[in-house]
Amino acid sequence: MRVYRDFFSYSGGIYKHSQSDSEPSGFHSVRIVGWGEEQEGYSVTKYWIAANSWGTWWGENGYFRILRGTNECEIENYVLASWADVFIKAKVSSQGQSFARQPVLRCHHKGTYFTQFDPPVKDNCNLCRCQPDGQVLCDRETCLVDEDLLHNINSASRTLGWRASNYTEFWGRKYSDGLDLRLGTFEPTYPVKAMTRLTSRRSEHPRSFDSRDQWPGFVSRVVDQGWCGSSWAVSTTSVASDRFAILSKGREVVQLAPQHLLSCVRKQRGCNGGHLDVAWNYLRRAGVADEECYPYEASRNKCRVH
Repeated sequence: MRVYRDFFSYSGGIYKHSQSDSEPSGFHSVRIVGWGEEQEGYSVTKYWIAANSWGTWWGENGYFRILRGTNECEIENYVLASWADVFIKAKVSSQGQSFARQPVLRCHHKGTYFTQFDPPVKDNCNLCRCQPDGQVLCDRETCLVDEDLLHNINSASRTLGWRASNYTEFWGRKYSDGLDLRLGTFEPTYPVKAMTRLTSRRSEHPRSFDSRDQWPGFVSRVVDQGWCGSSWAVSTTSVASDRFAILSKGREVVQLAPQHLLSCVRKQRGCNGGHLDVAWNYLRRAGVADEECYPYEASRNKCRVH
């Protein structure tokens, strides 16, 4: 799916991209676990239920709901399904110079006083420096958390259908950090986009479905990928773990190791991103260790499988 800046601040409700956020987007992999409908008066809103990979402190205990049937954030364009056939396998001299005494002017920025000789003051993701004339110059980076954007979303939350939060984990980070290190899935290549779509009759599906209720104990926990662009590895192993538990009817409930893919798939870029089809092909061909054997480290590191 495509991710916009406002998605990072989602805290609950049925997500749809707000028009007040026009920042460019990146790609992210999530795990769809179900769907449902929410009725308010005569209006029915359909949604997907998906597990993110940012930990349980984000969203609805690590999950989120997103509009269904409207291709919101292109989530319905980029769905990949797999068969459950996976196996665990200076110094400055002043001599001779004279200086006139100059007053040291203090700068003031958002309640903080400092001088040109003090360390810069941090304002969200930007550093602010005091100039000799008492003016404050701040960096102009786009921050991952934007207080104006949060205010706009929550002011219109009834219309939008979802709420935003200021997450401590994201405060002080640049938007580029979020795109590079909290996502991590490359846009699918043309051959992947051209694959045959799975189809079924609408009458075969219930109005709502949640795999966590259908198969309690078989759906793997929400993972926090950390500041590593590894959603390609985390989502692949999470989906495979779920399928394996369901296929074996609970005889093999195991959390497969995203770190195995992160460290050992040479055709990928580790924490700098990867392709889902490459991850699935590796997993199918070579297998993958479990989380207990190969714990997650949120960095590429040397492959420990020989």
